[in-house]
Amino acid sequence: MFDFSKLIREIRVMAEKLSTWEVHSYLAGVCDYGSGYFIGQIRWW
Repeated sequence: MFDFSKLIREIRVMAEKLSTWEVHSYLAGVCDYGSGYFIGQIRWW
């Protein structure tokens, strides 16, 4: 199982280092990839 709390903690650390727009673009890419991945998994069930 994937550890989301660890991922969120790492994103917060990165958010402090990066500028706001970089964080938003990164999160948008992660959400886009994640939603596409989960939709692909559901299709194969």
